[in-house]
Amino acid sequence: MRDLSNLTNASLTTQQITGGQFVSGKFLDTDNPPAVAQTITKNNRTEYEWSMEDTTLEFTPDKNYIFRITDNGTPFDNYIQCPVINFSKIGQSAGGQPTEIRFFGTAYPDAKVTIYAKDANTQFPIKREEIESSDGTFKTNYTGILQNAYNYSLIITDKDNRNSQVKSYNLDVYANSLNVKSIFVSPTLGLLRNIVTKGDFITVAGYATPNNSVEFEVDNRLISGKTSAGGNGHYKWLFNTAGLNFGEHRVRAMQIGGFNAKSDWSPTVIFTVSRLLNPKTDLNNDGIINISDWSVFLSSWNSENESVKKRVDLNGDGKTNISDFSIFLKTLKSSGKF
Repeated sequence: MRDLSNLTNASLTTQQITGGQFVSGKFLDTDNPPAVAQTITKNNRTEYEWSMEDTTLEFTPDKNYIFRITDNGTPFDNYIQCPVINFSKIGQSAGGQPTEIRFFGTAYPDAKVTIYAKDANTQFPIKREEIESSDGTFKTNYTGILQNAYNYSLIITDKDNRNSQVKSYNLDVYANSLNVKSIFVSPTLGLLRNIVTKGDFITVAGYATPNNSVEFEVDNRLISGKTSAGGNGHYKWLFNTAGLNFGEHRVRAMQIGGFNAKSDWSPTVIFTVSRLLNPKTDLNNDGIINISDWSVFLSSWNSENESVKKRVDLNGDGKTNISDFSIFLKTLKSSGKF
């Protein structure tokens, strides 16, 4: 027997459970005695997991019971740590009243809803489920004992694995609950390419609530063009970069629903307007084409890993061949670095 990090130091056994049909030396996932005995080869290792339920209500509430394996009723004598089980009072536990979390709102079909709890040290997921409604409406809730967690976040992930803007809420510590209604989730947003030549179009795509309009902001300026989400929530928007300076720029989106209701802005995505004739040849993303990109090109070209080799498919025809090699050499020469 070895110590495990999830076991706590324990005292003497407080109660022996002798009822049932337990047969020493035999075990199965849920039934004992099993139809067939389980055999473990000498010197091999295994792990045991127990589940207990007080069906008779004879255990003392809020009292710790120490759980040990015994050999014919005699506890093994080399225990250092043992599992502890506590049968709490109904609706309570050693940590107090269970926390009630409820979220209601509108997002997009086939998205995933994740509730995160945040304590003093970290943020961790406590509930994840898929939105099944065709209009993107969702209801999700969580009930459980959470120690020292007073802030809860809601993140919606669309079917292409892009996230909405994070929504955070504080717990009502007196009621030990959180009930948020009418959440209007921001759209998600992604780019087909994040580096383009000046005058090329940036293609923006993502998900919003079906049939809602989607507005965009580039570099903190609202753009007159807008688009609408389709019946499945997907939208696409093209933006001409001819009027932008060379360098980095920022784009984000907002959706507008019935009665002119507006969502939060989506997460901001950065794109670059490049001076290069073929930005895809900037393989190390430093804004110039030089011998460093040549090294990356050769390494990718010679790779046996198809996903790595695909990186130098510069003409986007799904193949890596002499045409891509020619494009790279032409761009390198035009840069004056070759």
